[in-house]
Amino acid sequence: VLFYLNSTPEEAIYDPNKPTTDPDEEYPPLESDPLEGTLVFEDLWPSQGDYDMNDVVLTYHTVFTTDKDNKITGIKDIFTPIHSGGVLKSAFGYQLDMDKNNISNVKIDNASSTAIQNSGMEVNQELPTFMLFDDIQQAVKNGPITVVLELKGNKTIHEISRKKLYNPFICVNTKGFNATSKEARREIHLTNYPPFANLSFFGRNNDKSSLDKGGNPIGPNYYVAEDNYPFAIDLPITDYQIPDESVKIDKFYPEFSKWAKSKGVENPNWYRFPTHK
Repeated sequence: VLFYLNSTPEEAIYDPNKPTTDPDEEYPPLESDPLEGTLVFEDLWPSQGDYDMNDVVLTYHTVFTTDKDNKITGIKDIFTPIHSGGVLKSAFGYQLDMDKNNISNVKIDNASSTAIQNSGMEVNQELPTFMLFDDIQQAVKNGPITVVLELKGNKTIHEISRKKLYNPFICVNTKGFNATSKEARREIHLTNYPPFANLSFFGRNNDKSSLDKGGNPIGPNYYVAEDNYPFAIDLPITDYQIPDESVKIDKFYPEFSKWAKSKGVENPNWYRFPTHK
């Protein structure tokens, strides 16, 4: 941190080592420390299936760029698909809780989605939505996907958090993702993130989302099973030990059950204690 003083008259303060400053010098953009984590999904929602929570696993690396007023002028995301434990060709995307008009440019590298897009964003979505791949199995082979957004600086870094800003999800279809398919789009989101796709799957099988008398999801609970078991989880680590195939996550991680039933109050670090390492 650099502090400097100006005096009148100038010779009142003498410092031969005083640095020269230029009032017209541009303030350099600053990058935040990266936010990293792992997203895991169970692809058989509204059924729990084998509930090993390893069907779609990918890590994320997020960096925000700010200007001199702490306004966010850019976001860089790197999503790395690392595991496919299911047989379905799950697609992956995410939605940002911001106005589309706040985004001035979108650049996506190594994506493989066939979703219909306009300026890098999926069409017919109210909020900016980015589809990155159609098939998790192929995406694991393709490697990291980078998304760089240039923003108009409408929000400060203190006004947002990654948890509130991002709504990641997978799309599951028996024949793989197809933007023109007549099959109902089945999205799986993190717990209590409101859906924006087909609503007919809620309340079926193991899903215990909050429904009205007509069977429509009304919140506050979305994408949860009995005992508040989730169908997708956002973990604050990148070295997550993925449960073995067909081994339920509450068996692989004995502390998971209390964490889920308590809605995250108890055993918040359950993912640090697998049955074996």
